[in-house]
Amino acid sequence: LPGRFVQEAAASVPYNWMMGGRVSVGGARLATDEEFELTASALGEIADAAAEHGIVVSVEVHQYCYADSSEPALRILDRADRANVGANPDPGNIIRSYATPVETSEEAITRMAPRTVYVHVKNPKRVYLPDLDRAVYVQETLLSELSTTRRVRLHGRIGEAMEAIFGPERAERRAAELANHFVESATLTKDHAAKGARYSRLAGEQADAATAPVEAARHYRACLTLVDEAEDGLGEDEAALRTSLGRCLRLAGEYREAWRNLMRAIRMHHEQGDRVRMAKTTLEALLVLAPPDRQRGLVDEALGFLGDADPYLEAQLLVLQARVTEQAGETDHRSLDRADELANAHGFEDVRGGVLRIEAQRAADDLDIDRAIALSREALEIFDRLDNRQLASDVRFVLTRILLFAGDLDEAQAALEEAIEHATRSHIRWTMNVFYSFLAGIHLARCDFNRFETAIAGVTGVMYMAEFLLVSRAEIAGDTARAVELLPPASIAAGVPVDVAQVRGGRARTLFNAGDRDGALTEFQAWVDAHGLLIGHRLFHVFSLSCIGECLPVFGDDALIAEAYREASTWTPLRFSVFGGGLDHLRGALALRLGRVDEAAEWYRAGLDWSERERCPVEQGRCLQGLAEVAEQRGDRAEATLLLDRAAALFQEHGAQLYLRQVLAKKDILKV
Repeated sequence: LPGRFVQEAAASVPYNWMMGGRVSVGGARLATDEEFELTASALGEIADAAAEHGIVVSVEVHQYCYADSSEPALRILDRADRANVGANPDPGNIIRSYATPVETSEEAITRMAPRTVYVHVKNPKRVYLPDLDRAVYVQETLLSELSTTRRVRLHGRIGEAMEAIFGPERAERRAAELANHFVESATLTKDHAAKGARYSRLAGEQADAATAPVEAARHYRACLTLVDEAEDGLGEDEAALRTSLGRCLRLAGEYREAWRNLMRAIRMHHEQGDRVRMAKTTLEALLVLAPPDRQRGLVDEALGFLGDADPYLEAQLLVLQARVTEQAGETDHRSLDRADELANAHGFEDVRGGVLRIEAQRAADDLDIDRAIALSREALEIFDRLDNRQLASDVRFVLTRILLFAGDLDEAQAALEEAIEHATRSHIRWTMNVFYSFLAGIHLARCDFNRFETAIAGVTGVMYMAEFLLVSRAEIAGDTARAVELLPPASIAAGVPVDVAQVRGGRARTLFNAGDRDGALTEFQAWVDAHGLLIGHRLFHVFSLSCIGECLPVFGDDALIAEAYREASTWTPLRFSVFGGGLDHLRGALALRLGRVDEAAEWYRAGLDWSERERCPVEQGRCLQGLAEVAEQRGDRAEATLLLDRAAALFQEHGAQLYLRQVLAKKDILKV
């Protein structure tokens, strides 16, 4: 029942600032008798409508309203005069209405007791400031003031009371609340430990079904803690719990802990001789980011153990066997053909989608971009129709990465925005982070720095792709010292060759641009070692070379440069990398290093055309820098100077200080 001026005041004054003043805005002290009468009349109408449905109405004592203490609240109730209307003597609100309360909470409760139908309880502590004639309020945590023993007992009593009130079926729907109480009271009795485990498992399953993996993982962990502490396991299935926990942790981006739990569950299933559940848990484990050789061992063992017990699981395992085999640099037609055969024979649509996903990746490696995009979209249609959110998000990752490499940034941006919405709705953190990073890379290439910051803020947790984008942003601004500070450690790559190559390459390029040639050379040698180990998808090599960038023509020997140029020259359908921007200026720099000036000019002109079309001003400037180098090598210093002036104008307009300094330094050299 808010009084006059409350809405206007709340619109202009922070809510908490209105509490505890000498005058209560909208309170009883400012109300007229007519306003009390109108309020009681309106309350009567509400009560009559509620009575038709058997509803009791309570009037809460509250600051900023006519019922701000017991006396005006009772006056309104008396005037309304309805049997189904009573009071809610909120004791916390009574002391918050005025700087000096008109009554104590105890006095108000006593006066309103005969009319009380509902009670709110809160625990603010009043602190009066006499110089200001106002009070402020501090929330106190009463539970923390209890001894551990009393707190544990209180949790147990609350849990038992809730069970008694709700009954079995409704209690299960309140599993999360009951889990919190019985987990706390588990030390009291074995019965409470069993209830804590059961309600935690139920709460985990409910959160899991609601696609809330972080919340689900919290409950599964609590359940497993109780199970581990009990000699008899409290009647819970530990292997199933660890599988569920591993899946949720994977979705939440906690890969190491996910892997550990899934490995333990697989061992338990194997010991139990449970072929089907071992296969299902292996499928979960194969979705965790891990070295291909470890994944291959898992899938081979699961297939051997499963035998012909379940064609559907066999087909799923065969798809993943083909996938991890190809990631290791080998083509596995046998597994994929067998999976496709089973899918067609039994109508396994999701297996067919998995086959299409691998075929899309093969097409991308063959640089058949149109086919790769078409196959990805066909697989995506299947997974979306089946509401398989995990695999749908995975295919969106494949599709958006192909669109980015193809250099159609508008189409890629539209696909990424839809993919982010899907991953966010599905609570799939890893792909959500990747999609935000991809989107940030587009905005950075287009020098839309506000949108870049918005996109990069969407990344949660540690992801080196996002960290290197922040490094690049600092470099563009000319703050190379800050860029070095932001560099992720080399250990973030966790020994995976393609990740090591990208991280080492990015570190080398950043140190080089910061003027630390010795540090850059050390990182470059580590990159060379990692790059030499790359096998599998051709795109892995694109990642690696785009990350090392301008370091390669400077530090690489002739053999390395020749091999890199031979490889990069075959990428003609690929135009853009999130890590390195446009790929044509890299091809041009490698051609120049090899003395192939005309070829370099062609690459730089192609890059300039692409970057103008895709609105990437820094890339335009870098291609103009390259064309200026071509002009200089051809002996045309005047042309080189004109091209550098065009590059400088772009860098100046978009705040690309790193490259602007390079251009100005080059112009000084040309003047000599």
